[in-house]
Amino acid sequence: MTRSVLFKLFLTAIFISAPEWLFSRSKGLASGLTLAVKMADSEMKQFPDPWTVDYNPKPVWNYTKGLIAQAMFRLWEDSGNKKYYDYAKSYADKMIDPTGFISEYKMEDYNIDRVNPGKYCLIFITIQRMKGIKQPFTR
Repeated sequence: MTRSVLFKLFLTAIFISAPEWLFSRSKGLASGLTLAVKMADSEMKQFPDPWTVDYNPKPVWNYTKGLIAQAMFRLWEDSGNKKYYDYAKSYADKMIDPTGFISEYKMEDYNIDRVNPGKYCLIFITIQRMKGIKQPFTR
């Protein structure tokens, strides 16, 4: 991985685990939410399709994509801006077919890094089912 990708992962991890006071709407210095929005917008500009994060030439189901998608989902929760929800959901829509099959995922690999993207998908499924949608992901 390149240094810039590692740095972005580090910042994303900090965002995900940040305490609530970091997201206060304080005056003066930029708040955590303001910085998170700027970083997310930059990431979305550089990688319009979430599966291209980390400069992969083809879609993969891996830890990095799950980390970015989960951060975007959390940003949607904190900011209320649906574009972050849509960005995170588009990765799942790309990778999961309507039957639940995850493309580029091989269970027999027993790779713990393939679990991370599934964590945020469980949240999406819950939200969609609360809205009465039985098929949460569409292609």
